[in-house]
Amino acid sequence: MAAFSTLADRFIDEYLHLDPLASTAVGRHDVDDRWPDWSAAGRAKRLAWVDRWSKTLNGLDHAALTPDERIDRDRLLLELDHERFNETDHREDAWNPLGWVYRIGEGIYLLLAGTFAPPAERLASIQARIEGLPAVIDAAIARLGSEPE
Repeated sequence: MAAFSTLADRFIDEYLHLDPLASTAVGRHDVDDRWPDWSAAGRAKRLAWVDRWSKTLNGLDHAALTPDERIDRDRLLLELDHERFNETDHREDAWNPLGWVYRIGEGIYLLLAGTFAPPAERLASIQARIEGLPAVIDAAIARLGSEPE
Protein backbone atom coordinates (compact mmCIF):
# COMPACT_ATOMS: atom_id res chain seq x y z
CA MET A 1 0.00 0.00 0.00
CA ALA A 2 1.30 3.44 -0.86
CA ALA A 3 2.23 5.77 1.95
CA PHE A 4 -0.74 7.67 3.31
CA SER A 5 0.62 11.03 2.15
CA THR A 6 0.83 9.69 -1.42
CA LEU A 7 -2.77 8.46 -1.20
CA ALA A 8 -3.94 11.79 0.20
CA ASP A 9 -2.16 13.70 -2.56
CA ARG A 10 -3.78 11.46 -5.18
CA PHE A 11 -7.20 11.91 -3.54
CA ILE A 12 -6.88 15.70 -3.63
CA ASP A 13 -5.59 15.71 -7.20
CA GLU A 14 -8.49 13.56 -8.40
CA TYR A 15 -11.01 15.66 -6.47
CA LEU A 16 -9.70 18.90 -7.97
CA HIS A 17 -9.96 17.42 -11.48
CA LEU A 18 -13.55 16.37 -10.80
CA ASP A 19 -14.38 19.87 -9.55
CA PRO A 20 -12.58 22.54 -11.58
CA LEU A 21 -14.30 25.33 -9.61
CA ALA A 22 -12.78 24.01 -6.38
CA SER A 23 -9.45 23.69 -8.17
CA THR A 24 -9.55 27.33 -9.26
CA ALA A 25 -10.67 28.43 -5.79
CA VAL A 26 -7.69 26.77 -4.07
CA GLY A 27 -5.16 28.13 -6.55
CA ARG A 28 -4.69 25.18 -8.90
CA HIS A 29 -5.17 26.40 -12.43
CA ASP A 30 -4.62 23.38 -14.69
CA VAL A 31 -8.39 22.95 -15.27
CA ASP A 32 -9.47 26.60 -15.28
CA ASP A 33 -10.89 26.14 -18.77
CA ARG A 34 -13.46 23.55 -17.64
CA TRP A 35 -16.67 23.15 -15.69
CA PRO A 36 -17.43 20.19 -13.47
CA ASP A 37 -19.42 17.56 -15.34
CA TRP A 38 -22.88 18.04 -13.84
CA SER A 39 -24.56 15.65 -16.27
CA ALA A 40 -26.00 12.32 -15.12
CA ALA A 41 -22.81 10.66 -16.36
CA GLY A 42 -20.74 13.13 -14.34
CA ARG A 43 -22.76 12.39 -11.20
CA ALA A 44 -22.26 8.66 -11.76
CA LYS A 45 -18.53 9.24 -12.16
CA ARG A 46 -18.39 11.26 -8.91
CA LEU A 47 -20.31 8.58 -7.01
CA ALA A 48 -18.00 5.88 -8.38
CA TRP A 49 -15.07 8.02 -7.24
CA VAL A 50 -16.65 8.33 -3.77
CA ASP A 51 -17.18 4.55 -3.60
CA ARG A 52 -13.64 3.78 -4.72
CA TRP A 53 -12.03 6.17 -2.27
CA SER A 54 -14.31 5.14 0.60
CA LYS A 55 -13.25 1.54 0.06
CA THR A 56 -9.57 2.48 -0.21
CA LEU A 57 -9.53 4.67 2.89
CA ASN A 58 -11.64 2.29 4.97
CA GLY A 59 -9.30 -0.52 3.93
CA LEU A 60 -6.23 1.11 5.44
CA ASP A 61 -4.76 -0.64 8.46
CA HIS A 62 -5.67 1.57 11.40
CA ALA A 63 -2.62 0.43 13.38
CA ALA A 64 -0.24 1.26 10.53
CA LEU A 65 -1.33 4.92 10.46
CA THR A 66 0.06 7.61 12.69
CA PRO A 67 -2.45 9.49 14.87
CA ASP A 68 -2.29 12.44 12.44
CA GLU A 69 -2.85 10.14 9.47
CA ARG A 70 -5.87 8.57 11.18
CA ILE A 71 -7.35 12.04 11.68
CA ASP A 72 -6.65 12.97 8.05
CA ARG A 73 -8.14 9.69 6.82
CA ASP A 74 -11.25 10.25 8.91
CA ARG A 75 -11.54 13.79 7.57
CA LEU A 76 -11.34 12.55 4.00
CA LEU A 77 -13.99 9.93 4.77
CA LEU A 78 -16.25 12.67 6.12
CA GLU A 79 -15.76 14.62 2.88
CA LEU A 80 -16.71 11.52 0.90
CA ASP A 81 -19.84 11.09 3.03
CA HIS A 82 -20.67 14.74 2.37
CA GLU A 83 -20.23 14.27 -1.39
CA ARG A 84 -22.47 11.19 -1.37
CA PHE A 85 -25.13 12.99 0.70
CA ASN A 86 -25.12 15.95 -1.68
CA GLU A 87 -25.43 13.72 -4.74
CA THR A 88 -28.03 11.27 -3.42
CA ASP A 89 -30.07 12.84 -0.60
CA HIS A 90 -29.73 16.61 -0.46
CA ARG A 91 -29.77 17.06 -4.25
CA GLU A 92 -29.90 20.86 -4.07
CA ASP A 93 -29.21 21.06 -7.78
CA ALA A 94 -32.56 19.32 -8.38
CA TRP A 95 -34.66 21.82 -6.43
CA ASN A 96 -32.76 25.12 -6.27
CA PRO A 97 -32.49 26.91 -9.62
CA LEU A 98 -30.63 29.79 -7.99
CA GLY A 99 -27.84 27.38 -7.10
CA TRP A 100 -27.13 26.96 -10.80
CA VAL A 101 -26.86 30.74 -11.16
CA TYR A 102 -24.35 30.81 -8.30
CA ARG A 103 -22.33 27.98 -9.84
CA ILE A 104 -22.08 29.80 -13.16
CA GLY A 105 -21.26 33.09 -11.47
CA GLU A 106 -18.58 31.49 -9.33
CA GLY A 107 -17.03 29.76 -12.32
CA ILE A 108 -16.58 33.05 -14.15
CA TYR A 109 -15.89 35.29 -11.14
CA LEU A 110 -13.01 33.18 -9.79
CA LEU A 111 -11.16 33.74 -13.06
CA LEU A 112 -12.21 37.33 -13.60
CA ALA A 113 -11.28 38.59 -10.13
CA GLY A 114 -8.10 36.57 -9.75
CA THR A 115 -4.60 37.95 -10.15
CA PHE A 116 -2.83 34.60 -10.46
CA ALA A 117 -2.04 34.94 -14.18
CA PRO A 118 -1.86 37.65 -16.83
CA PRO A 119 -5.27 38.90 -17.99
CA ALA A 120 -4.92 37.26 -21.42
CA GLU A 121 -4.42 33.84 -19.83
CA ARG A 122 -7.36 34.28 -17.45
CA LEU A 123 -9.54 35.57 -20.30
CA ALA A 124 -8.74 32.45 -22.34
CA SER A 125 -10.02 30.33 -19.46
CA ILE A 126 -13.09 32.56 -19.11
CA GLN A 127 -13.76 32.17 -22.82
CA ALA A 128 -13.47 28.39 -22.54
CA ARG A 129 -15.88 28.33 -19.61
CA ILE A 130 -18.34 30.57 -21.45
CA GLU A 131 -18.14 28.24 -24.44
CA GLY A 132 -18.89 25.36 -22.04
CA LEU A 133 -22.06 27.01 -20.71
CA PRO A 134 -24.45 25.10 -23.01
CA ALA A 135 -23.46 21.83 -21.29
CA VAL A 136 -23.98 23.45 -17.87
CA ILE A 137 -27.42 24.72 -18.91
CA ASP A 138 -28.32 21.30 -20.33
CA ALA A 139 -27.31 19.68 -17.04
CA ALA A 140 -29.39 22.21 -15.09
CA ILE A 141 -32.44 21.59 -17.27
CA ALA A 142 -32.08 17.83 -16.89
CA ARG A 143 -31.51 17.96 -13.12
CA LEU A 144 -34.02 20.57 -11.97
CA GLY A 145 -37.23 18.89 -10.90
CA SER A 146 -35.76 15.41 -11.36
CA GLU A 147 -36.55 12.50 -9.08
CA PRO A 148 -33.86 10.70 -7.09
CA GLU A 149 -32.09 8.04 -9.12
